Amino acid sequence: MIEWTAQQVAEAAGARIARPGLADERGPTHAVIGTNEVTPGALFVGLPGRRVDGGSFGPVALAAGARGVRV
Repeated sequence: MIEWTAQQVAEAAGARIARPGLADERGPTHAVIGTNEVTPGALFVGLPGRRVDGGSFGPVALAAGARGVRV
């Protein structure tokens, strides 16, 4: 398994780290698209849908233990 820093994951996803001081910390262990799949260390990817914007579930994913959110 390849271990990336949070900054490496953000750069690969074309994203930015919103909370200062996290860039050098360990990145997420896996990615999920449903809040029911979130386990500690997950990167939640909120996808837009026809009826619901998955990005609106970012706070729920973080509360469930997600390491980060990509919306």
